[in-house]
Amino acid sequence: MVSMCAMTQHAFASDFPDKPIRWIVPWGPGSTTDTLARLVSGELSKILKVPVVVENKAGADGNIGAAYVASSRPDGYVLMLGTTSTNAVNVVMQQNLSYDPQKDFRAVAKLASIPNLLVVGNDIPARNVTELIALAKQKPYTFASTGAGGTVHLSGELFKKMAHVDMLHVPYKGGTTLLPDLITGRVEMMFCNVPLCISQIKAGKLKALGVTSAVRSPAFPDVPTIAEQGIPGFDVVGWYGVFVPAGVPDAVVNKLNAAFNQALQAPDVAAALNDLGANVNLVTPQAMDAFTAEERRRWTKLIDEMGLR
Repeated sequence: MVSMCAMTQHAFASDFPDKPIRWIVPWGPGSTTDTLARLVSGELSKILKVPVVVENKAGADGNIGAAYVASSRPDGYVLMLGTTSTNAVNVVMQQNLSYDPQKDFRAVAKLASIPNLLVVGNDIPARNVTELIALAKQKPYTFASTGAGGTVHLSGELFKKMAHVDMLHVPYKGGTTLLPDLITGRVEMMFCNVPLCISQIKAGKLKALGVTSAVRSPAFPDVPTIAEQGIPGFDVVGWYGVFVPAGVPDAVVNKLNAAFNQALQAPDVAAALNDLGANVNLVTPQAMDAFTAEERRRWTKLIDEMGLR
């Protein structure tokens, strides 16, 4: 029976894929997840020789898209671009999720890790993180996010705790309304995904004061980390991975993993991701599953310490 199952999986994988693949992005057009999926999907289509169609299913901090994929047929033709939120944080921050990020998915690949940038509008006189902390201690500042529970939000909460400042979280539904409010000073600061804010920073509409990761961003090598500027140990990085419903055969998962890792190494894709400050990570499905489980443990501890439940 074991031999027959192995033969069946091999036969299925040899025919896979023979029709278009749907890649679900649980956030809207223009989001960092959407940008990454569209950068990679074209090359992936060439490798797999079938269309890879990116579909946005936004809402509820990624939960609508995640629930859709979790309940999809486990044949490898429906993928999800998962994040720190959908696969590690939401289960801690929110009750009554309609999916279990550990039991309902299996990992395929890791696309990239991207830090956030602490950015402010030009009306804020701070030139660095130290000066910003001093200002925030004189007057409580507001910090914007693209929704509760993501690394944009959690970076702000961790900063608030470690810098000992009082800040008010202002969640938005997306960057369309957020960025104009940040530029005009309606909200003072944000821990912004690099791809979301990169154009405004380079155009001089926003100032980048610090990087949330332990090392500097390749997109902004002259911007020091927050840890370098008086908050040692500060380290938050958003990550992006590919997941499928639990039950997809090993052979199909491995075939998809090889295709994604090949696509990420294509010169045009690698250059575009580097320009966005993304660190590409080529890992096995097993390593990505282990990484995701560790991230759930890490964020459970941090969220409890910050009293966010």
